[in-house]
This record gives sequence, structure tokens and C-alpha cells, in this order.
Amino acid sequence: MGCSLRGERLGVATVGSGEPWTVRRVVAWMAEDLGARGVDSARLDAELIVARALGCDRVRLYMDLDRPLVDAELSAIRELLRRRRAREPMAYLLGYREFYGRRFAVDRRVLVPRPETELLVERALLHLRGEGMPAEPHVVDVGTGSGAIAVTLAAEHEGVRLDAVDISEEALQVARANAERHGIAERVQLHRGDLLAPLPPGRRYDLIVANLPYVAEPDLEALQPEVARWEPRLALSGGPDGLDLVRRLLEQLPGRLRPGGWVLLEIGAEQGPAVEELLRAVDLQRVAVHPDLAGHPRIAEGILVPG
Repeated sequence: MGCSLRGERLGVATVGSGEPWTVRRVVAWMAEDLGARGVDSARLDAELIVARALGCDRVRLYMDLDRPLVDAELSAIRELLRRRRAREPMAYLLGYREFYGRRFAVDRRVLVPRPETELLVERALLHLRGEGMPAEPHVVDVGTGSGAIAVTLAAEHEGVRLDAVDISEEALQVARANAERHGIAERVQLHRGDLLAPLPPGRRYDLIVANLPYVAEPDLEALQPEVARWEPRLALSGGPDGLDLVRRLLEQLPGRLRPGGWVLLEIGAEQGPAVEELLRAVDLQRVAVHPDLAGHPRIAEGILVPG
């Protein structure tokens, strides 16, 4: 059924012809509106918003471009548009983010998983499948957030035994839901607390991975509005130089990493030399920093050589 809803109902000029709002017309207008507000991916966001409101994917959207929209659909689109105009991240509007080929539920309780973090997963899997690793390696994901790293490692490596830690109980709720969604909840133990502190005493790990907050406090307000206004500050702020939590994690390292075990850290683009120095200061060797796809230093690692 068509709808003759005019432009003022969407907050724009009246469509003079009085024709109904179709998928095509709404997407085009929203793309222009969002673009004028500084949204880089305006067209894509407009399509995703309409698809989300209609309960379909973008392919189906293109099959129905000239279908008139009914009042309930326009109402749902208006609400999502209102949120996107306020620069709420698309991942929160959609309720998910794709990561390493899987869909993870996300909302304002957790940081949105980034493509760069997939490199951390790739390096982790490389080491877990490498020479000297046991068949059932014990791994801890520190600062798990949505659980994207922990769940992915458990799903990609059937033998891994995994602990995941976060200081936020709200974040752990999201991580738990994602672990259940992907069928590996029985293989991931969740712990609430500060870095390595809540883990069972005496437990040692073959791999420690951490995507900790690493944005320097002076840089927080310069982040994109989607990040600065909406994502949890607790998951972003790394102190004056961005490395406070990295230092504290490495201070807790003695007795937690078995000989032959690796530490992998996601870091900021300017933090490579400082983090290399920190890793060497706790007697890790084969220290290296790997670039992301944009060429920025992103993953720092080191191994505790048997001695």
C-alpha cells in the first residue's frame, strides 16, 4: 500500500507533486541530508537505515526501490535518521558489526569492533598454530568488550581454552550474548575485574591478547563524533599518553605467561617505539610491531623465551 506522506513529515521541504515517498526517494533524500551534515558514508548509511527499518537487506532494498512506504515504515526510518543525525554509530543503529566473517551484537555498552583488530586475531591465530604451542593452548583476552576477539579465537581454533576479562559488567553481558550466539560459550570463561587481577591464581597462559584503551586523553575530543560522543569513554581513554593500561598489564605479567608464550597488543599509530621498549623491559624477546592495512603501526608482540 502506498503512502502520500509529504516532506515535512520527514523534516524536509514538501514534495510538490504530492507523490508518495518511495524507497528510492527516501534513500536519495537521506543521503543528501546526511552528506550535508558531514557524514562520509551518507549514501551507504541511508540504504542501511531504510533496510533496517524495513527488516530486509540491501539487496532486497534494490529490488523494491519504487515501492511506496507506509506510515509505520516512515516512522521507523525517521527515528533511525534522528539518531544518525546525532552521529550515533551505524553499528549501534543496526545492533551489530561484522568482524572476521561473523556478526557481533554491539550497543552503547561496548566499543564497536574495528577492521584493524582483525590483524590482532590473525597474528594470534598464527602463533596459536605455530611450533611449540600445545594442542589446547590457554589464552586470555584482556579488555574483551563485545567479546569479538575471544569469540573469534575460540571459533577459529577448536582446541583453545579461553578466559576473557573486562572491568565493565555491562560489556561482559554483551560478550556473553555473543559467545552464546556463536556456540562457544562453554569454552570461554568471563571474568570481571582489572586486567589480569581477576584470573585464577597461578593460571599461566600460552597467549595474552589485549586491545586496551590506547587513546591519549588530550586526543579524545578530536575523535570523530561517532566515537567521542557515543562509544564508552572507559573503552577509549588510555591516560595522558594512551599507555597507562598497557603499562599496568605488563606489570601484572610475571607468573602469568608461560615460557614460549606470546603477548599481543593493539596500539595507536604513534605508540610503536614506546610499546616496544615496554615489552623489552619485561624481558620479552622477538619484539615487533606490525602495520595495519593502512600502513600504520598497529600490533605489538613479544615472546617469553624459555630460559
